Amino acid sequence: RYGGCEDTGKFMGAFVVSGGFSGRREGCRVVGRTGGGIVRMSMDCSRREMLRLSGVLGLGLVAPSAASAKVNVDIDRYGDKEMKVSTINRLKQNLRTALGENPLLLPAFIMLPVLDALSYDNSTTGGGLDGAFSYEIGSTDNAVLVDAYETIEGYRQKSKEEVSMADYFAFAGAVASEVVGGPRIVIQIGREDAQQKDPSGIYKTLSASSGYQAFKAALDRSGRDGARDAVVFHTAIQTLARIGEKRNEELLARAVDEDDPDGESVFKEKGDLTYGAVGGTSQPAGARKRRGAVLVDSQISNLQIAGSKFDSSYLKEVLNAQKKNPDSLSQFDKDMLADPTSAGWVAKYASNSKAFIKDFANGYEALSLAGSRFEQAKIRDD
Repeated sequence: RYGGCEDTGKFMGAFVVSGGFSGRREGCRVVGRTGGGIVRMSMDCSRREMLRLSGVLGLGLVAPSAASAKVNVDIDRYGDKEMKVSTINRLKQNLRTALGENPLLLPAFIMLPVLDALSYDNSTTGGGLDGAFSYEIGSTDNAVLVDAYETIEGYRQKSKEEVSMADYFAFAGAVASEVVGGPRIVIQIGREDAQQKDPSGIYKTLSASSGYQAFKAALDRSGRDGARDAVVFHTAIQTLARIGEKRNEELLARAVDEDDPDGESVFKEKGDLTYGAVGGTSQPAGARKRRGAVLVDSQISNLQIAGSKFDSSYLKEVLNAQKKNPDSLSQFDKDMLADPTSAGWVAKYASNSKAFIKDFANGYEALSLAGSRFEQAKIRDD
């Protein structure tokens, strides 16, 4: 069901293909021409219904071919500003709750959106963060992501709003960063989920188990600086993994006392925890407000996992191990250090956490937007 129109799977009248098309549905009428023609809908049909209908009829306006598919972003997907705020609040709260219950999900919350976004091919401008990685979760190479994916899907299914998996993925990485004291990342909301596996074939070589070379190649393919971003995202993932493991061990050590059934909160809470202040002042320095974006001062940066610190100390340990005990390094780290360009970034970030944090925030935001195609068609009374 979309905006009051029931999806019956067929039109209730005739349509003409030659020179364009026209169709009639119960309460919906669409008239269009390929090549960027006119789209009209009656007011009881939503923008999402228009996207679905145009996909059925093959409109070039908003239905790209599989080979050049982009991430459709409907800035009005969740309604007006207040409805967007409500959706963002619940989405973030769900993700925060999931991490509070299981801190071991932290690294996967970054890996899911990054791997999904790396379907983007800069040469064709196809792909992007559209939820298509959901179709790859069953692969044994992605087994480490199953718990995180199923947790997110569980919250998504229970939500009143029909939040796309792509939006959940995008916010998952941002929330994971924020709850460990990392940067606050501006996320565009309104992605439409892919309805099929990514057709590019990138996931034949890219997975949660990929080594340095495959990861770097995928980043280069997406138009990023692969040598730099491989270091950035690998460091972020490893940092979150360590924070999650440490916190999980602490929770296990502090078995819940029978006299204290609620136990200790995973998060340290500071200040006002109210969600939903529109037009907040906590936008990251230098951040650009996206079209249709709503800045929500959710105070989530004040809800951090106790004792966590998001920095580049992992790289200091890697460099130290390289000197004293190189055999202890993972194969990913060995290959990363063997690349002179990546090794240079390792050295830089190891001595400059601020640069690492800045490049992580910028890189994540850029990847989350790669391939985005803002829905532009007009809707007016028929």
